[in-house]
Amino acid sequence: MRTTVRHYRPHEVAARIADGRLSRPAYQRPLAWTPEQVLAFIQSCHEGYPIGAALVWRLPSGQGLVLDGQQRLTALCGMRPGSADEHHADVSWHAVERRWVLAPTDPETLLTVSVRTVATRGGLLSYLVNVMRQFIDAHGVEAWEAMVCAFDRLDRATIVWHELEDATPAQAVEAFRRLNTGGSPMTEDEVEALIAASEGEP
Repeated sequence: MRTTVRHYRPHEVAARIADGRLSRPAYQRPLAWTPEQVLAFIQSCHEGYPIGAALVWRLPSGQGLVLDGQQRLTALCGMRPGSADEHHADVSWHAVERRWVLAPTDPETLLTVSVRTVATRGGLLSYLVNVMRQFIDAHGVEAWEAMVCAFDRLDRATIVWHELEDATPAQAVEAFRRLNTGGSPMTEDEVEALIAASEGEP
């Protein structure tokens, strides 16, 4: 087994989730963060605070399984590994208040534009090009520049993950346990699901 430290930007992780290169084992626990926690996390990223590392197990097929860190990845990338339509909060940039708020995208006025919308519509550049004229007509050039800057700052956040390569299921479980000392251990069912995933049954 070896561990490689990799650095990605949110849009790069979102692309891996969207095309299936990054998923989550069937055992993964439900998303636990409240919408308020997701908002606070996005604000922290916007302000440049560091993000805790994730743990990813690289299978022989090349697919990565998120063993630890799915809350952070889901919040920052706007989608949950293994399910591009499953989210636990909509955090949006507010065009008038010029801050992050809990609200979905308003497609009519673009008063609010969510992280999820940007992530699932081809990324920052693709989405913003499509709505540029509509947004500027509604809120002005300064508001447009503020929104572009906000999303750009968010996308410049560095996601660090420790990627396990050539690891057995037992080693993957042990890596998870060592990172979660004092936390909830994997149950027997979760271990079995992890082994099934390693055999091509995620």
